Amino acid sequence: MKKWRLVYTKQVQIDAKKLKTAGLKDKALSILEILEKDPFENYPPD
Repeated sequence: MKKWRLVYTKQVQIDAKKLKTAGLKDKALSILEILEKDPFENYPPD
């Protein structure tokens, strides 16, 4: 399977700080890992 490359913008840096402050860093990283493997996969709800 092809591995996708994620490209980050300047806005991502700002949003990453907000996610970390809100305690959602781990959740966001897990979503990014799934997107990197297959961007068309459905994320399983928790």
